Amino acid sequence: MSAMEIQEAERVRVAVTGKRGVGKSTVCEKALRILRAEGWLCGGILTRKVRDSSGSLRGIEVLDVSRDPPDARTLARTDDPKADGPRIGPYRFLQAGLSFGRDAIRRGFSEAEVLFGDELGYLELQGKGFHLLFEALAAETGPHMAVVVRSDLLDETLVVRSDLLDETLGRLGAVEIRVLEVTTSNRDQVAPVLCRLLTSACAHPEGR
Repeated sequence: MSAMEIQEAERVRVAVTGKRGVGKSTVCEKALRILRAEGWLCGGILTRKVRDSSGSLRGIEVLDVSRDPPDARTLARTDDPKADGPRIGPYRFLQAGLSFGRDAIRRGFSEAEVLFGDELGYLELQGKGFHLLFEALAAETGPHMAVVVRSDLLDETLVVRSDLLDETLGRLGAVEIRVLEVTTSNRDQVAPVLCRLLTSACAHPEGR
């Protein structure tokens, strides 16, 4: 079954949410390894923090998970005044890393059975970064999807942020998105739960 052959009723979309630093991307990496071992064709992107020898945060890598091991590019840095992309918090993004990630998402959408997206954040709400993940979520065909979303973006008490989120999610129409919250108490066990959510709607690939 190709990505484009998965019917709308069968598509599963999971928002992996949780507080900053709780391990959302790590859970997705574990789920990726499980799904790949079971024969599922995976694509899209995950991100990984980059630290120096002292443990200080220096940047973010974006990983093209269609490859094993994943291909990686620098997405953002904390210490590069020449970085040519937008700034969010301590990070200055690189256009080359953003382009690399967008290409991986497009390829995963057309080729994969399970698409990972990390993450939907403030850049995406502004129509920047990896905002095409919203388009992939809203599409009538395509792969199952697991998309990382920070929990503070879902906090309706934050008026400006919720307005941006409501406007963006309004374009998704009646799309059903399941929410899987990662916490400090479940993060070591929740990856298999994510795998079950993503694959429950269709047969194991060995049965195709």
